[in-house]
Amino acid sequence: MLAIILRERVTRRRKWSKGFQTGIRVLKAVVCVKEGMMGWDMKSGLEAATGRTLAVIDGDGQMPCGDVIRVYDLMNQKGYGLVKTVRTKRADGLYRTLISTVYNLVFKMLFPGINAWDMNSKPKIMKRELYEKMNLESNGWFMDAEIMIKARRLKIKIGEIETSFHSIDARLSFVKPLAILEFLVNLIWYRIKEFGAK
Repeated sequence: MLAIILRERVTRRRKWSKGFQTGIRVLKAVVCVKEGMMGWDMKSGLEAATGRTLAVIDGDGQMPCGDVIRVYDLMNQKGYGLVKTVRTKRADGLYRTLISTVYNLVFKMLFPGINAWDMNSKPKIMKRELYEKMNLESNGWFMDAEIMIKARRLKIKIGEIETSFHSIDARLSFVKPLAILEFLVNLIWYRIKEFGAK
């Protein structure tokens, strides 16, 4: 059974979910007042999911949706606890590529031993057991990094596949100087938290 959770935000104070089934596919829309950023959106969708395997992907068209099948297949073939993509071809410009490279270098310096690259890339897919152990907290853009930090802490075997990342012309990039500073502060804070983590 494949369940697709559609996460939408509204401005009025209401919350509802509606599911409908076509053949073997189930679509479930979760619509609620936005109370956070990307991390809150992701947690809302994950909380509504009922499957044994959970995948997340952005819906802005930059990530090929067919990659969800590819990461799922790799997880089943190799027995990984978490599988994600690595953006080896990027069409979003030199600025974003440079920022991503520096960010990942800093990440691996602060969290050595993690066998992964491109921490923010999606889709990401994981077993429900892993998701429940992670106890995800982030409500902002740091959610992808938190997933990878906690996968490292739990010594999860991570698999990766290469993918292409498309450009988006409908809006400006969210990766502004303030967002970069927020990422760095969160990285340092989570590094400190790791010292006391079991």
